[in-house]
Amino acid sequence: MPRPLIRWKSLWFGILILAFIGWAWIRSTTRQDALTFDHGSTVRIVGSMDGSLAFIRFSFPGKAVDNWHFETILFDPDEPTHYFPAPFIHNQDSTSSKTYLAWWLIALTFILPWTALLTWRHHRMKRLALRSGDTPVAPAS
Repeated sequence: MPRPLIRWKSLWFGILILAFIGWAWIRSTTRQDALTFDHGSTVRIVGSMDGSLAFIRFSFPGKAVDNWHFETILFDPDEPTHYFPAPFIHNQDSTSSKTYLAWWLIALTFILPWTALLTWRHHRMKRLALRSGDTPVAPAS
């Protein structure tokens, strides 16, 4: 008899990942979190803002500082909240590059393969149990 779904590590690990994605998504609608790396004349930012995960790069000629820092900026509560922004935005010019991935898209690209994995594993374990001669046990009444 295969183990129940509730005892699978892949289920609980997936729930943990999904909880983190959900937390980051909701947090990004009320504040901007940014981890900034200054290296030479280039500044790279990985941040969460406006319902999206952001990857930003700026070039500043003449700047030569190696540093990193983290900052959080609260949004004005009167501004509209963006729960479902555009799935993918990329802007680039001669001195900067900005890429935004919506958190809902990240959640969806996790949920679909995770659900497929759980379904495939459930059917596989069931098939293996039937081949080995295990019979399903009826619940006691």
